[in-house]
Amino acid sequence: MDETTKIIIVVVAAGIFYFRLVTLQWGKAKKYREANEELARQASVGKKKKNQPAPPPAPTLTFQISSWPLVGIGVALVIIGMLMNLMGANVAAWLPGWWWLPTAAGLVVMSFSFK
Repeated sequence: MDETTKIIIVVVAAGIFYFRLVTLQWGKAKKYREANEELARQASVGKKKKNQPAPPPAPTLTFQISSWPLVGIGVALVIIGMLMNLMGANVAAWLPGWWWLPTAAGLVVMSFSFK
Protein backbone atom coordinates (compact mmCIF):
# COMPACT_ATOMS: atom_id res chain seq x y z
CA MET A 1 0.00 0.00 0.00
CA ASP A 2 1.22 3.47 -0.88
CA GLU A 3 2.25 5.89 1.93
CA THR A 4 -0.20 8.48 0.60
CA THR A 5 -3.08 6.03 1.00
CA LYS A 6 -2.03 5.28 4.59
CA ILE A 7 -1.90 8.97 5.43
CA ILE A 8 -5.31 9.50 3.84
CA ILE A 9 -6.75 6.70 6.01
CA VAL A 10 -5.36 8.33 9.17
CA VAL A 11 -6.67 11.75 8.09
CA VAL A 12 -10.14 10.26 7.48
CA ALA A 13 -10.03 8.67 10.97
CA ALA A 14 -9.08 12.07 12.43
CA GLY A 15 -11.97 13.59 10.48
CA ILE A 16 -14.36 11.04 11.99
CA PHE A 17 -13.04 11.94 15.45
CA TYR A 18 -13.53 15.68 14.97
CA PHE A 19 -16.88 15.26 13.19
CA ARG A 20 -18.14 13.27 16.18
CA LEU A 21 -17.07 16.07 18.54
CA VAL A 22 -18.70 18.70 16.33
CA THR A 23 -22.01 16.80 16.17
CA LEU A 24 -22.00 16.44 19.95
CA GLN A 25 -21.38 20.17 20.29
CA TRP A 26 -24.18 21.00 17.85
CA GLY A 27 -26.61 18.80 19.78
CA LYS A 28 -25.72 20.44 23.09
CA ALA A 29 -25.96 23.91 21.58
CA LYS A 30 -29.41 23.06 20.19
CA LYS A 31 -30.62 21.88 23.61
CA TYR A 32 -29.21 25.04 25.20
CA ARG A 33 -30.95 27.25 22.61
CA GLU A 34 -34.27 25.41 23.05
CA ALA A 35 -34.05 25.76 26.85
CA ASN A 36 -33.45 29.50 26.51
CA GLU A 37 -36.37 29.87 24.09
CA GLU A 38 -38.66 28.02 26.52
CA LEU A 39 -37.59 30.28 29.38
CA ALA A 40 -38.19 33.35 27.22
CA ARG A 41 -41.67 32.05 26.31
CA GLN A 42 -42.52 31.43 29.95
CA ALA A 43 -41.30 34.89 30.93
CA SER A 44 -43.31 36.59 28.21
CA VAL A 45 -46.57 34.76 29.04
CA GLY A 46 -47.09 36.35 32.40
CA LYS A 47 -45.63 37.59 35.60
CA LYS A 48 -43.63 35.27 37.77
CA LYS A 49 -45.67 33.71 40.55
CA LYS A 50 -44.38 33.36 44.09
CA ASN A 51 -44.31 29.57 44.11
CA GLN A 52 -42.91 29.15 40.61
CA PRO A 53 -39.68 27.13 40.69
CA ALA A 54 -36.41 28.74 39.72
CA PRO A 55 -35.31 28.23 36.14
CA PRO A 56 -33.00 25.27 35.61
CA PRO A 57 -29.29 26.03 35.37
CA ALA A 58 -27.88 26.56 31.94
CA PRO A 59 -26.48 23.36 30.44
CA THR A 60 -22.76 23.21 29.89
CA LEU A 61 -21.38 22.96 26.41
CA THR A 62 -18.43 20.81 27.42
CA PHE A 63 -17.80 17.19 26.58
CA GLN A 64 -18.01 14.37 29.07
CA ILE A 65 -16.05 11.18 28.83
CA SER A 66 -18.42 8.22 28.80
CA SER A 67 -15.76 5.53 28.97
CA TRP A 68 -12.29 6.06 30.39
CA PRO A 69 -11.15 2.59 29.26
CA LEU A 70 -11.97 3.55 25.66
CA VAL A 71 -9.91 6.72 26.02
CA GLY A 72 -6.99 4.70 27.39
CA ILE A 73 -7.22 2.12 24.61
CA GLY A 74 -7.47 4.85 21.96
CA VAL A 75 -4.49 6.80 23.30
CA ALA A 76 -2.45 3.61 23.61
CA LEU A 77 -3.26 2.64 20.01
CA VAL A 78 -2.28 6.08 18.70
CA ILE A 79 1.00 5.98 20.63
CA ILE A 80 1.73 2.44 19.39
CA GLY A 81 1.11 3.56 15.81
CA MET A 82 3.33 6.59 16.28
CA LEU A 83 6.14 4.45 17.71
CA MET A 84 5.78 1.92 14.91
CA ASN A 85 6.18 4.73 12.38
CA LEU A 86 9.15 6.29 14.17
CA MET A 87 11.04 3.07 14.83
CA GLY A 88 10.58 1.76 11.32
CA ALA A 89 12.34 -1.53 10.58
CA ASN A 90 13.85 -1.70 14.08
CA VAL A 91 10.62 -3.16 15.51
CA ALA A 92 10.13 -6.16 13.26
CA ALA A 93 10.37 -6.96 9.62
CA TRP A 94 6.60 -7.02 9.08
CA LEU A 95 5.51 -4.10 11.33
CA PRO A 96 6.83 -0.90 9.70
CA GLY A 97 4.20 -0.74 6.98
CA TRP A 98 1.29 -1.12 9.39
CA TRP A 99 1.73 2.01 11.55
CA TRP A 100 -1.43 3.57 10.13
CA LEU A 101 -3.72 0.78 11.38
CA PRO A 102 -3.37 1.31 15.17
CA THR A 103 -3.26 5.08 14.69
CA ALA A 104 -6.55 5.18 12.75
CA ALA A 105 -8.15 2.59 15.05
CA GLY A 106 -7.15 4.62 18.13
CA LEU A 107 -8.73 7.78 16.72
CA VAL A 108 -11.97 5.99 15.88
CA VAL A 109 -12.10 4.31 19.31
CA MET A 110 -11.55 7.66 21.05
CA SER A 111 -14.31 9.28 19.01
CA PHE A 112 -16.88 7.04 20.71
CA SER A 113 -15.63 7.69 24.23
CA PHE A 114 -17.25 11.13 24.50
CA LYS A 115 -20.84 12.08 25.18
